[in-house]
Amino acid sequence: MTERGFGSRAQAVFEEFLSFREQETPRYIEKARLAHEAHEHGYWSHVVRPGGASFLSEEEFLEECLNTANPRTALKYLALGKAIDGVPATLLASVETCLRALSFSKIVVLAPVLKLVQEPEDLRYDAEKQSPGYWLLRASEARVAQLQREVSVYLGAKPRGLPEEGKRQRNLLLAMSNELEWHDLVAEVLRVGALVMDDATPYSTTKAAFQEALVTWSPMAAHRTEAGVTA
Repeated sequence: MTERGFGSRAQAVFEEFLSFREQETPRYIEKARLAHEAHEHGYWSHVVRPGGASFLSEEEFLEECLNTANPRTALKYLALGKAIDGVPATLLASVETCLRALSFSKIVVLAPVLKLVQEPEDLRYDAEKQSPGYWLLRASEARVAQLQREVSVYLGAKPRGLPEEGKRQRNLLLAMSNELEWHDLVAEVLRVGALVMDDATPYSTTKAAFQEALVTWSPMAAHRTEAGVTA
């Protein structure tokens, strides 16, 4: 895509966000997908507001687009958009039809379950196996708090999930900043660490990352000290 085409797409996405405010029907799915697209491609720095001003940060851009001052809500939209983006194109229409009947809170709860939708049979109702199809129907019946508890128990039983201590460590890292770039960085470091380390945890991965940084930074720091550059 050319620079002009890229800027045109970024502006079009922004204007579509603004159009949602005039519609009575909530557009959670569309907003989540567009938020994810905008975040992935860094649209915020290519957009011009109606008055001609630019955005100073992605956080400010998402606050305007999603009509929320709560950064946690923006993060929920991004996580949901990423989950939906991972659904195969052939199954997307069926999944979106189910999600449109739910509240935003329930859709957010189901975001991790959407990552498990890969084949048509995943959308079939199977209470015994607790298929994604089962959860899409269960969400229409259960209250949000109950649904959250049940989904948490279900995902906690999955072997790829972090143990409770690992979740606590990860959440501590994420809580250090609401900046979207920081959340992306933490997620990527933990993802790569899990691939290269045995028995990786958020703590051990972060510790190893610091050690790797010191290997690179220490000679640089020594050189700057010798050159008379001080902190």
